[in-house]
Amino acid sequence: MKRETKMISPKEFAELRGLAYSTVMSWIRAGLLADVVKHTKPLLWYEIPADAALPMTRAARKKKK
Repeated sequence: MKRETKMISPKEFAELRGLAYSTVMSWIRAGLLADVVKHTKPLLWYEIPADAALPMTRAARKKKK
């Protein structure tokens, strides 16, 4: 049985993890984040599990303060 996890937007995920939004979107497009849900109707948008693990990359820049 799969447990239910809260799904959040890429913007919320970036804020939660202290990352730049553009970094999160790059990871989504590259397929580096697991269990991302892509919705295409009526518009294109994504949902990410709140507890998704960060990929092992050097490109993870922290959000500017």
